[in-house]
Amino acid sequence: MKTVGLVSAKGEGKRIAHCLQAMAPIVDEIVYLDDGSPDDTLDQVQLVAEECRVARILERHDPSRDEGRDRNLLLRAGREIGGDRFLVLDADEAFAANASEYMRTALETLQPGESIAVPWTHLWRSAGQYRVDSCVWVGNWRVVVFGDDGYSWYPNQYLHVPRVPVKGEAGRLPPEIVFLHFQFVYWPNVLVKQTWYKFLERIRTGRSVEDLNRQYGEALDERGLLTEASKAEWFFPFFNEADWMTLCEWRIDEMRRWRQEHGSVLDGLSSCPEVD
Repeated sequence: MKTVGLVSAKGEGKRIAHCLQAMAPIVDEIVYLDDGSPDDTLDQVQLVAEECRVARILERHDPSRDEGRDRNLLLRAGREIGGDRFLVLDADEAFAANASEYMRTALETLQPGESIAVPWTHLWRSAGQYRVDSCVWVGNWRVVVFGDDGYSWYPNQYLHVPRVPVKGEAGRLPPEIVFLHFQFVYWPNVLVKQTWYKFLERIRTGRSVEDLNRQYGEALDERGLLTEASKAEWFFPFFNEADWMTLCEWRIDEMRRWRQEHGSVLDGLSSCPEVD
């Protein structure tokens, strides 16, 4: 049996090491795909590659977004190095430090075609608190681990592709196993990311401004906001909150270019001052 972590990222130079270092205690090896990072993300991966047992580094330079293709490239490489159980994470996610041993055991017991659902814990406007109210994010489960059946592949879909290609579910994690999502730690970057998604979908599919604002506006809804204090045991010693307090410049640059190319088509979508 071999458990392999699958990670893709773009422009995450300050944060990618955290993702790989937090994943390493759970998996045997890691496959990383770089989606044309304009910064030093690849250099940072190389710096921790031996420590984190990064077995393959894939590079993609096609600027078009295609999540299905990227996930299939990762899965193929993971199978090639002998992986039969997979953990699929984004660069802004990590299991809590005190969950590593449990997760390693859980992955080892997975049968082919099975997956496990985990609830996101969303750190909110800082690493010191997380959201606990009744918003769409709380109680939001994601399937990020699976036992490979050897033949399933990800769908041909350019955005919001499921994390796992298999259909079976072995169960859900107990509530004390915390799966951290760092996306909302720095609010200005939340506005950048949500606007980027809206611009991309408007250009690629022509979806209406009203429809896109309604869908992505849910991520920004803080009505009834309730938070609780994060627990110190969730964080690895190498976690540094300052690494998350920066804007995603490549998304801003891309959105400015899209505005020049597509003009008024993108009007009414931005909640990001940097591209208004």
